[in-house]
Amino acid sequence: MATEEMKHPTEANDFHLNQLAAVGQIAAGIAHEVKNPLTAVKGFLQLLKEEHNEGYLNIAQAELNNALSTIEGLLHVSKPDLDDEPHQLIKPAAELEGLFTLFQDQLYRVNIQSNFRDVNAMVYGKKNQIKKALFNLLKNAFEAIPDKGTITVDHYVEEENVVISIEDTGIGIPKDKLRMLGTPFYTTKTEGTGMGLTQVFSVFKSHNAIVNVESSENQGTKFIIKIHMDNPNKIIGVNVLDLEYLEGYDFTVFLKENKPKFENRLLHEAVTVKDKIDDILRVGNIDLLSNAYKLVLYVVEGREHEMISFAKQEGIAWAKYSLSLAFKLEWIQTVRRVLWDFLYNFDRLNGTAIDREEFYRLEKKN
Repeated sequence: MATEEMKHPTEANDFHLNQLAAVGQIAAGIAHEVKNPLTAVKGFLQLLKEEHNEGYLNIAQAELNNALSTIEGLLHVSKPDLDDEPHQLIKPAAELEGLFTLFQDQLYRVNIQSNFRDVNAMVYGKKNQIKKALFNLLKNAFEAIPDKGTITVDHYVEEENVVISIEDTGIGIPKDKLRMLGTPFYTTKTEGTGMGLTQVFSVFKSHNAIVNVESSENQGTKFIIKIHMDNPNKIIGVNVLDLEYLEGYDFTVFLKENKPKFENRLLHEAVTVKDKIDDILRVGNIDLLSNAYKLVLYVVEGREHEMISFAKQEGIAWAKYSLSLAFKLEWIQTVRRVLWDFLYNFDRLNGTAIDREEFYRLEKKN
């Protein structure tokens, strides 16, 4: 297989040519991804002046959001450390196992073979960033297989590094295209912006990891990531949040006083699904954030009848919108994690978390 490592070419001339190609690719991508929605906005604003149709405002707003999302995505992958996510100990093997469940709807055609060794090995970094990067690699592997095939995922320790290998039997990448991988807006797909691989390279580079790519046309592609292994005996922490609390609050009042922060935390934790939340609200009229908060209140207050009725109602709505099983599982896991964080911080603020610190750490260990 042709191989490409995340490092500079040895020859200066090749390096500068690649730089120019990358800049041109980025410029063309920005022009395409931003110009189209802005052109639509211009057209609908002109129609609005003539016809005063309020529907045009909604479309214009949606297109502006698309343009802003493109710019925000580019800024995020160029400087991922701007994200305020704290560093923590991570078990990549556990994260990969969890990500496999998000692709249940693809297993009828693609077989996943996992060869996991040294499963308790840990790395230190930004969990959500690494998780999203691994998700993007798995997603690309599935998309690279047009019909049936196999994805092989290896995990092991080698020379104080956790090594993760994701190999597919897909269409492969031409040798002359390998050096462009990770460039924003460069993609070998007929559809896509290339931002997924940009995020992958950017995140692993910020974690001082090494990324190697091996690929041959019509044979498949293999990504190999080497991340320095951290001390397995280090204590895994919990998330300390800045929340409102007054003496005498019970947990229900605590949740109600911090509803905006609860919803913001959901957005922070929903790594692979948060980009779809606005679309689901607009198209399916399903307010995932508000509904998650309502569900948690039902659970906390023990309102079983309301919870069952609400679940039936939402089940029908989700079925109409055809939300995938992968999306549902990720969202439920997100709600669970955020509720756990709020429970810990409630105990922390009322002075009872000291005796339960190890209990709350269990969620991060397992």
